[in-house]
Amino acid sequence: MLAVMMIACPHAEADSAAEKLAGRLDLAALEQAARDAPVEIPVRETVLALLDGEWDGAEGFVGWLRGQAKSAVAAAASRITALTAPMLLISLSGALIGDELRPGAEKICTLVVALEALLFLGESAGEAARAARRANALTQAAAPVLATLVSAAGGVGSAALLTPMAALAAQLCEKAVVQGTIPLCGCCAVLAVCPAFSRQFAFAGVRRFLLSLCNGAHAALITAFTALLAVRGLLTGGADSVSMRTVRYTVDSLLPVIGGEIADSLDLLVASARLVRACVGTTGCLVLAALCARPILAITTRLLALRLCAALAEPLGARVAGDVLNGLADSARALLAALASAMTLFLLVVGMAASVSLTIR
Repeated sequence: MLAVMMIACPHAEADSAAEKLAGRLDLAALEQAARDAPVEIPVRETVLALLDGEWDGAEGFVGWLRGQAKSAVAAAASRITALTAPMLLISLSGALIGDELRPGAEKICTLVVALEALLFLGESAGEAARAARRANALTQAAAPVLATLVSAAGGVGSAALLTPMAALAAQLCEKAVVQGTIPLCGCCAVLAVCPAFSRQFAFAGVRRFLLSLCNGAHAALITAFTALLAVRGLLTGGADSVSMRTVRYTVDSLLPVIGGEIADSLDLLVASARLVRACVGTTGCLVLAALCARPILAITTRLLALRLCAALAEPLGARVAGDVLNGLADSARALLAALASAMTLFLLVVGMAASVSLTIR
């Protein structure tokens, strides 16, 4: 691609060369992955708009985020009412039906609170799984495009490692959330509900152990991926820079008269590839943010709702229900931390490819 552009437009301006390069990119897979986003982000049009410095979608995107936040808060507020009403009945049960029947009514209301909160948390698990799968698909689609642009910018070694590294990291992140964290959080949620049936079924130690497994697994994944990024930079960055300097020196020295012009054109095209790569990476990050914003906002508001209801349980005299809600809130917190960690790694994969730095002089 670079050779064709060098022949076609050796003296083209950087913006024009970047637009031509962007027009020739195969973005079909990335556009397909972007269709799963809840807000429309036209990939090619966004890349070209960012190249021209005329992208005007920021206000609409922020407005969409604001709307998602309001929707999540409204949904959580409605569930707060559903969770608080049975606890209020527990508080009033003594006056309504007498002290003799109060223990049975309290158990029934506690079970209602537990099941309602369990369904509340189950929605979060489903949204987290869908978000992880879609983010994985987006990363898999963006990696080949970014690897092509990294190679065009002179990072042949970095490009060779980028696609398999992105595939490995994306698969690990998805499996860590879908096959690791969600089942463990589900087990913790079930154990948290057990005291609603009988106070003898208290598994606080087991729950803490499972939650620590979730947190430790994602901390280890982030550490391993960070180390992998560092090794990648040490192994390929210097070699790619030396390679580009060698090519430029050879062209400039061995081709009389036109060698300098071709070398300058090479600099221009490398700069254009870097510019397009940054715009594609930015677009990928926008789509990724759109895919992840809704579930993260929903889980966050549900976590706060569970904590609030647990805090209200004590003055209402529903201590068992409060313990159940706190246990489910711990599971929601672990799920949120896992999803946020996975999304951070997805962003690192895309951002890494969009910001590979090479020196050609």
